[in-house]
Amino acid sequence: VSCKDATAVLGSDCTVTITPNMIDNGSSDNICGIATRTVSPNIFGSDDSGVQTVTLTVTNGSGEIGTCTSEVTIVPPPCPGGEDFNMTIAGTPSTPGSPQTFCTTDGLQVLAIAATNNQGDPICIATGTFTSNSMGIIDAGDNTATFNPLLAGPGLHILSYDYICPGSGQMTGTSLSVNVVATPTAELVPTFTLECGAASGVLYLSN
Repeated sequence: VSCKDATAVLGSDCTVTITPNMIDNGSSDNICGIATRTVSPNIFGSDDSGVQTVTLTVTNGSGEIGTCTSEVTIVPPPCPGGEDFNMTIAGTPSTPGSPQTFCTTDGLQVLAIAATNNQGDPICIATGTFTSNSMGIIDAGDNTATFNPLLAGPGLHILSYDYICPGSGQMTGTSLSVNVVATPTAELVPTFTLECGAASGVLYLSN
């Protein structure tokens, strides 16, 4: 049994699977032939960036087992720039100059982030941090957050996502803006008329 070292880049789902072909350096059995080849551990994620040791196990046709180890370097994708991030609130991206508008009674709105490479393909990113220029945002981890229009209050709010690239330490990120308005309230202003001895009320709306 013979092993070789390898390098593997995390996929868009932030995982990579190490296959026997990636680390087998030509293992063979001229008499019984090779029945199976397995790698353990064989699945790595963004927390595993760097050098990892894996074991190749080879079983021949008569059930005899041989093993060897290999060092696999787990590499995150290239660090995305600010223009590569796609930040959404309530499932919709915010257009520069045309922020989404929410009423103070609209309830919690979900913020999410994704990233693409120069070809527009999804790429893996580690977990960044959501912040705001005002109250109302709660970072939920795993690149999600919630925005509370009532807690934020009326006005224009800038919601930011800050990201530090693993390995290089490069800082990048993106932001979007949302506008919060006070929900109109209904006010009943009573008026009274003498008509058959009955009173009547008129409903007025005020902001």
